[in-house]
Amino acid sequence: MRVIHWFRRDLRLQDNTALDYACSIGKEIIGVVILNEEFIKNPGKSGLRMRVLLGYLNALRESMLVRGGALILRYGDPREVLPQLTDEWNAKWVTWNADIEHVVGQRDQRVRIALENKGVHVGILQDRYVLPPLKSDKTKDKEKFESFETFWPSWRRRIGNLSVPKEYPPEEPLQRGAANSPGGDEFPNPNQLNYPELQSLPKPGEEAAILRLKAWVFGAMQESFSLRSHVDEHTTSRISTDLRFGVLSPRQCVHMVKTLLQDPGEGDVEVANEWLKGLAYRDYYVHLAQQFPEISSKPYLKEYEELNWDNNPIHLLAWKEGKTGFPFIDAAMRESRLLGFSSYRARVAAATFLVKVLFINWTKGIEYFSSIFLDSDMALNAGNWQRIASVGPDADPYWKAVDPVIEGKECDPDGEYIKKWIPELAPVSAKYIHEPWLLPLREQKGLRINIGQDYPAPIVNFAKQREQIMLKYRVASLGGINGG
Repeated sequence: MRVIHWFRRDLRLQDNTALDYACSIGKEIIGVVILNEEFIKNPGKSGLRMRVLLGYLNALRESMLVRGGALILRYGDPREVLPQLTDEWNAKWVTWNADIEHVVGQRDQRVRIALENKGVHVGILQDRYVLPPLKSDKTKDKEKFESFETFWPSWRRRIGNLSVPKEYPPEEPLQRGAANSPGGDEFPNPNQLNYPELQSLPKPGEEAAILRLKAWVFGAMQESFSLRSHVDEHTTSRISTDLRFGVLSPRQCVHMVKTLLQDPGEGDVEVANEWLKGLAYRDYYVHLAQQFPEISSKPYLKEYEELNWDNNPIHLLAWKEGKTGFPFIDAAMRESRLLGFSSYRARVAAATFLVKVLFINWTKGIEYFSSIFLDSDMALNAGNWQRIASVGPDADPYWKAVDPVIEGKECDPDGEYIKKWIPELAPVSAKYIHEPWLLPLREQKGLRINIGQDYPAPIVNFAKQREQIMLKYRVASLGGINGG
């Protein structure tokens, strides 16, 4: 029997649930990738992510070739491409791994119907997260996880029963499939497309990703924990992009940590549990997205639906471009735009500033972060924004607003991070780097910098904005008409 596996956000051969299932039921297997040709040519703000995606796809194709398999590319709508491909190849099954983003959007259901209408069997399996999302109405433990504090202990307990991640699938069905594989479109070369260059492009492929994971868990993880208040690139694992594209499975990450904990060194247990919490949050937000499909567009807490956001377009543009006049926020935004990545601490500061200083709707932050970050994940992105905006089930208190000056001094005391991403402030001393508007005019002249021209003055008064916005939140939380 011939089976087609549709690769999406599972660009690996090892520990791939739906691919393993395909190999267990089929004698001939091929892999297919379906792309939108127009989006590949004109990705807008997502050019960096497209460059990384094409690198990962080429690595996957090479990995298939090494094992005698075939990965073909087709352009078009999956609802049309997959039924056509099953006809061409006389395939009886199509498998793929579920993706909450497309489940919420109903695309997977429409593709399933198109295939089943032709008599093709469909196998959709759970693979993107460590544990499958829990049902919102009733769980095995009769718990409803409306806060991470209740979700985490159960999740931590359940991962103890996880099996060892699977290695490469058997080569025989891949080789038999390749021998009779239908043709495909030519894989695009990212160097021939008008994509921006990436300064620190990760080496593509699952083998390289596993090496990154191993180096992190058994090396840099504990050191980074002691530096977690810092925002430079050495304080994060940088494997979130691998997880986003499915080059690593989250189960591989958990297994690696469990291996470390079999013979832990001093401090390993605390550090490992903190990192495991990050993986648990991924599952937690998927659980929320399943029970609340509007997670990207509506607040979970209904009392905040009528907040009268300012949504000043000039302020929104200044935030996106890193020109708010608050150096730490601007550095975070410039790094994010140019690298497609920034540390969690920097992202939280920038996101909090948009919502609780500029009072711009958190959904606009979701939209922008989704377009620029290499590791953008719908459920994780939306869940974090709901929490930061204090409108989610596990939200920060509405009065919690990051002071950009205090946060900058804590995370970047000498201003090195700021100077790296805002070179126009390079001459400014550590005394004024976080508040350059306080730099005396005489010193500005001596440094040949003009605050307000070479670098913007603050676009808002932080203290006044915070007071006004907290009042609006408070009124909304009491169920009244906000003070907008």
